[in-house]
Amino acid sequence: MVSPFSAVTITDPDANASATATITITAGGTASDAGGTLSGAGLTKTGTGTYTLTPGTPAATELALRALVFTPRANQVTPSGTITTGFSLAVSDGAATTTDSTTTVVATSINDAPSLGGDGQINVSQGGAVTVTTGDLTANDPDVGQNLTYTLTGTTRGQVLVNGTALAVNGTFAQTQLANGQISFQQDGSADTGASFSVRVSDGLDTSSRATVLASVALTPQPPDPGPAGPTSGDDNLTGTSGPDTISLGLGNDTYASGAGNDLVYGNQGNDLIYGNQDTDTLYGGQGDDRAFGGQGDDRLFGNLGNDVLSGNRGADIVYGNQGNDLVYGNQGADILFGGQGNDVLYGGQDADMLAGGIGDDTLVGGLGADLYRFDPNSGRDLILGFNQAEGDRIALGGQTYTVSSAQNGDALLLLSGGGVVDLAGIRADQVSAGYFAA
Repeated sequence: MVSPFSAVTITDPDANASATATITITAGGTASDAGGTLSGAGLTKTGTGTYTLTPGTPAATELALRALVFTPRANQVTPSGTITTGFSLAVSDGAATTTDSTTTVVATSINDAPSLGGDGQINVSQGGAVTVTTGDLTANDPDVGQNLTYTLTGTTRGQVLVNGTALAVNGTFAQTQLANGQISFQQDGSADTGASFSVRVSDGLDTSSRATVLASVALTPQPPDPGPAGPTSGDDNLTGTSGPDTISLGLGNDTYASGAGNDLVYGNQGNDLIYGNQDTDTLYGGQGDDRAFGGQGDDRLFGNLGNDVLSGNRGADIVYGNQGNDLVYGNQGADILFGGQGNDVLYGGQDADMLAGGIGDDTLVGGLGADLYRFDPNSGRDLILGFNQAEGDRIALGGQTYTVSSAQNGDALLLLSGGGVVDLAGIRADQVSAGYFAA
């Protein structure tokens, strides 16, 4: 902004005369005075490039003229270029008019930094390339006559191509190349749904802030998992896939290791070794003396026939020994353990487990946590090791009544109305109270 008439002086013998000032833009303006804006108190535009001031005394008119401000329009010429606007001033007191007085304002254009625009989004197939358009990325510069250049500042999971040739970081391309469809982005083929590249733009004098174009990657569909190899009539050593598998092992002493996914495995005949590994698996030992390990996840294990070893491992597992003299481990997690038929040994492990020996003379070890020992009618003669009322261990009798007796070694014996006997190792008969039993 500048005051074109900051030094003007009006002299009139009649100090009380009414002076009217007329201002005409003589150069640098257009029909709409696009060269700039003249403003101030009492100023009225009377025509194209012509203004008058509200009449006042010569002194008041002089002050009003000095306060006028001219604001040249920005970016009329290239940066550092100049544009001149001329003004002609005439003052009349109604009786006489001054000869025209002229002045000029010379404005120098300054550079403005360019800015980046566009929606910043592209779509590309996995391993494919897509042309980057001016709708995706563009630059704006308020200055005239400037050539804009983009600089690549970085990429993720892909590369920028100029006419099909990879552009290195800190390499450049022109706005005209972008407008002509010569710029593209190629995804690197990785199985990732996101990729990007970042740029700055310069007009040769100033540089914009960085902008990033995000690529949404359509992944190539993968072929279906062929599934695990099939069993034979011999001793197989098989491995599952990364998906949910169902497999029925055949004859022989087989070893099967599941992969990821919720798997269903039948051991069938033979002495089998089955690993559930990841996720929530269901494992059946079948016939023979089998070993099954649930692994991670909330698994279901069934020993079926034979003297089986079953371990739930991590997660909240449910483990059934079923027939035979089985060894059943819950390990980590709040597990539910059933011995089934036979003389079984059940270990709860960590956390709050439920242990039910079932039919037969069973040994029950709850381990850490508040464990529940469940006894149904005809449960046989069972032994509880490590019962700890203070840790929250309790006994559930399924509606049976009991009487307390003592074994020859001093252990408390619970004589159940359903025919079973429970030996509480390390606990005397006089220590047994109602607090030992689940409500």
